[in-house]
Amino acid sequence: MKPLSLRGACRLYLIKDVDSVRTPDDLAGRESIPSAIPSNAEIDLMNAGKIEDVYFGNNILSLRGLELYDLWYEISFSLDEKQSAGNPYLVFHGVDTIAEYFLNGVKIGASDNMLVEHAFDIATTAKIGENRLFVHIFSPVRAASKEEYYAYMVAFPLNFASVRLRKAPHMFGWDIMPRLLSGGIWRGAEILFRKDIGIENCYFATLRADTRRATLWFQYSLRCPPELYGKATLRLSAKCGDSEIDYAEKVNFCVSTARIDVADAKLWWVRDYGEPNLYEARVSLISENGEVLDEKQYRFGLRTVEIEHSDLAGKENGGKFRVLLNGTPVFCKGTNWVPADALHARDEERIPAILDKVRDLNCNIVRCWGGNVYEDDGFFGFCEDNGIFVWQDLAMACQMVPTDEKFQKQMREEVKKLCLRVRNSPALLLYCGDNECDWGLMVNEMAPANNLITRKTVPETLFRYDPFRPYLPSSPYVSPAAWEKRDENLLPENHLWGPRDCFKANYYTGSKAHFISEIGYHGCPNVSSMKKFLSPDKLWPWQDNDEWIAHCTAPDGKGDFFSYRLKLMSDQIGEFFGIEAQNLQTFAFASQVSQAEAKKFFIEWARLSKWDKSGIIWWNIQDGWPQFSDAVCDYYGQKKLAYYYIKRVQKPVVLMMREPQNWHLEAVVANDGSKDAKGEYEVIDADTGETVLAGEFFSPANENTAVGRVRVSTGAHKLFLLKLHVGGETVVNHYLHGKPPFDLEKYRSYLRQIAALDRSFDADSVAK
Repeated sequence: MKPLSLRGACRLYLIKDVDSVRTPDDLAGRESIPSAIPSNAEIDLMNAGKIEDVYFGNNILSLRGLELYDLWYEISFSLDEKQSAGNPYLVFHGVDTIAEYFLNGVKIGASDNMLVEHAFDIATTAKIGENRLFVHIFSPVRAASKEEYYAYMVAFPLNFASVRLRKAPHMFGWDIMPRLLSGGIWRGAEILFRKDIGIENCYFATLRADTRRATLWFQYSLRCPPELYGKATLRLSAKCGDSEIDYAEKVNFCVSTARIDVADAKLWWVRDYGEPNLYEARVSLISENGEVLDEKQYRFGLRTVEIEHSDLAGKENGGKFRVLLNGTPVFCKGTNWVPADALHARDEERIPAILDKVRDLNCNIVRCWGGNVYEDDGFFGFCEDNGIFVWQDLAMACQMVPTDEKFQKQMREEVKKLCLRVRNSPALLLYCGDNECDWGLMVNEMAPANNLITRKTVPETLFRYDPFRPYLPSSPYVSPAAWEKRDENLLPENHLWGPRDCFKANYYTGSKAHFISEIGYHGCPNVSSMKKFLSPDKLWPWQDNDEWIAHCTAPDGKGDFFSYRLKLMSDQIGEFFGIEAQNLQTFAFASQVSQAEAKKFFIEWARLSKWDKSGIIWWNIQDGWPQFSDAVCDYYGQKKLAYYYIKRVQKPVVLMMREPQNWHLEAVVANDGSKDAKGEYEVIDADTGETVLAGEFFSPANENTAVGRVRVSTGAHKLFLLKLHVGGETVVNHYLHGKPPFDLEKYRSYLRQIAALDRSFDADSVAK
């Protein structure tokens, strides 16, 4: 029977005197406003004209009072006789956060986690005809205030309630997100109808894979009466191109596992390393007389993944952090994935366009950051189709959560639900316990190994439901050996933020990290975008500007928390150009240039260090609300200059220049892919138009190849235009030689030459 969607119109009651409304009957006579599924209360209030656009000016700061309100949603739906008899159960895919549910006056359940779905059996409470459903969402601040907090707990000053609530951490206020403790039914809801006899779930994992064969681990779980044991048959039929899998066995119990050899396997690969081959599978439960009792469709990929990593970084420690896909080392380059929107009901409409940018930039990995929600099946499906790894942090970030039994129980259930939903995705590279919680404990002189959640609760649950997937306790992970050294530079996988001064400073180039999973540099949004979220009289200057402070992002709006980021952006302009911008257009342009050169350099530096370094995940693809940030696309989807520079240097084969040594720059062809590359290369002096280096090249698959040297003076400022002619395509890049400061007007002229290399952007429109 087809599911019954509950998407669409409903009513919302906002209750300030929370103790006076305990049941749906208490809502009689109360005012309500139109709402919808999915939605957030703030969206409904804006649509009803009760509040102004929360993303404009300082309006975000006026919402603190709403944190103390309870929300009540009133939803109506109808069932016919067949549906009512069809074992209906109610599924909410996202309710934020602590809630109880009433159907036709009867409480049918409760939930305490916005990050996973919740299901309720309504066979005895639903009725034929119209049904009235109420969802009561409690004030998160009031709920968190009733919990116990321990001496070891760590969080940002405004975020302490987050350590007890299974609510996206960013919602309490972050340097990239406003404090917006929104509530609502933020994802879809539906009524499903469950057969008495059916397929509960299936699990597909790859035990071994090479170019011609693979071994598939297949497990199924059934709702099946013992009377069918030895009589019914379970059949798996899967196909990918001309590769087929056909497996059947008698059902001897409600659960079974099989190892299936696939002789003509088509493997799943990330971008540039092969095709992202996917098997379309049908699993059928068949009775003794041939009747199909139930059938489900699945997709899976045949591939193995392994993370080679040491406890300590550095060649002297045998340091490494490397991803192996089907036994092949993969150089990972991609973006951190942050909330698509601070109001998560908007995620669904925004995510496809953002993912298109990820694909356009040729990313082969996205890291789903631990301050966010868990993205939906469509997100994983896109990554599967396009050969993009997903690094999945669990939703814990920059905090030390409780380790008591109550929280462990919550996390077991959360991890179980997440696993059952995403574990068949070949794109899913690894689970990571959290974001920067190990680092925070180390800074506060507490051993990260004492975090029972990421050392015991999470890995035990992962082993139960997805035993073949790599797991990393934290990002960056502080091993016992690293804890003993107390040296951040000895973490093999690391986040490189530091002082954020010159992007060629030793903090970056001297890092021993073998995999950089966070690194970024500020870039001002386009002026046209700033006009959408700042008042006309607040566009300039940036100093002592309360609206700039609110959008930098300072969650308290007072300028004493994260507001340093504004001066940082100005200082980075000063570092690169040696000026203090005197108007908004100059500020935006100069900031975008410094960001673009920085992020290009970071990616090139990592690629030129292959295989000592094996990956870089820069911060980040797009903002989740209007702000000043490290993102390469602003909230409105407008691309900063860095976007175009990154697109060039993330091509699978590209020409780059090493930093000068012994009066020379070395030209290197980087090949991050599965095929050898050959063609012609050219290095042009932009000031003279002279070709200073040219020739033919051959670069073996997955390796770097030096092709020549160009003599330079260390003190000179020069621009070199770089071209590769390979595979019928001209791949372009540039190298800016010299130490800052650079002349702003000279760079403007350089930018026109840089843009003209492939005409992918208009130099005169940058930052406007």
